[in-house]
Amino acid sequence: MRQRVLGVMALVAALCGCASTPPAGPVHRGEPVALTLVPYTSTEPIAISNGAMGSGLGRGATAGGVAGGLAGLACGPFAILCVPIGAGIGALTGTATGAVVGATGALSSENAAQARARWEQARQAHDMVEDLRAQIVAQAAKPWRLGTEPAAAVALTIELKKVQLTSTRDDQVGLYVQVLATARRAGDAPTAEPFQRYFEFEAEPIRLATWLDPNGDYVEGVLRNCAQQLASRIVADLTHE
Repeated sequence: MRQRVLGVMALVAALCGCASTPPAGPVHRGEPVALTLVPYTSTEPIAISNGAMGSGLGRGATAGGVAGGLAGLACGPFAILCVPIGAGIGALTGTATGAVVGATGALSSENAAQARARWEQARQAHDMVEDLRAQIVAQAAKPWRLGTEPAAAVALTIELKKVQLTSTRDDQVGLYVQVLATARRAGDAPTAEPFQRYFEFEAEPIRLATWLDPNGDYVEGVLRNCAQQLASRIVADLTHE
């Protein structure tokens, strides 16, 4: 029994190791890169996701998955089949529990309207695309040769895919931004799959009163930090070492 369990653990570890190895970055040091940024466009007010619901789901799924996985080990020689199934059932059960825990996190309509208004004020003063472009240009100055020439070795497109506020049951507000980097090398066949990777930024939740403070610049600081962190990760992950 002990040998079977050890065998299953070794197999799982090997599979996890293979899945966690990221592909090499598409941009070699010193190569010319043509950079294009695509803004996030929406005619709707910025969405506010229930962060408490998300954290509740995560905690419930994790706890349920562990419990289900342990129960799966009771299948003896069939543990390799039962563990994933047990973990899945546990995750579903845990998710339902987590949903109940996090169901109270939505902002009131009045607070949501104020949070959106403060966001719009900051957004009008800080162009997210231009801020991100400036940070990428600054941080890629050494490893890449940035430009817009069509003969560049790599055509890199950075697209803002998601921009939303987050709230919690403690009436705190944060920011979540997701971008997609797509890189195509010159000479690749039109049907070749491009290099693509998502990057995310999530601001630490802050008290709603701090977010709304008319004399503070917290939201503007979050936007600056967002551009800096995303640019740093994009350049680091896309550079082929």
